[in-house]
Amino acid sequence: MERSGPVRWSLLPGLSAHLHDRVIAGDLDVAVVTDAPPGLPHDPRLERRFLGTDEMVVVLSLGHPRARVDLTAAHLHGKLALVAAGHAIALVPGVLRCALRADVATVPLVDPPTRGLYTLTPRQDPHPATAALFEQLATACGGSSRAPSSPPEKPYVGRGEA
Repeated sequence: MERSGPVRWSLLPGLSAHLHDRVIAGDLDVAVVTDAPPGLPHDPRLERRFLGTDEMVVVLSLGHPRARVDLTAAHLHGKLALVAAGHAIALVPGVLRCALRADVATVPLVDPPTRGLYTLTPRQDPHPATAALFEQLATACGGSSRAPSSPPEKPYVGRGEA
């Protein structure tokens, strides 16, 4: 592959089904998606490549010995604000550990729910940089899906235990 400088890219968050549709429509060259329910459709127009497995983690406010689950938030930013204020705990993807607020801590679960991480690219005429991007993402996912930011004293095993 001939290099002509850095590849310009944008990070656009979205649900896996929506990102899937945008790759098919030609709006996106690459999407990173999960197989979390309801799962990913098998679409012959797209190539799906496995990046790694992500383990969900519990997020608690710093220094919070026991957290209460009493509020609901639809988006990650709202969940983290409730956690940081000490009003809730949250279950979040482990790959997000490095992007979490500094005023929350993660605790691994004894038997965490997992989900597969994949890239979706068009089968016909993929962007020339997708192969190199996939290798970088696979390397990053392989390292970040298992390494907690700070080891807890013991795993979180249920409500009221920390």
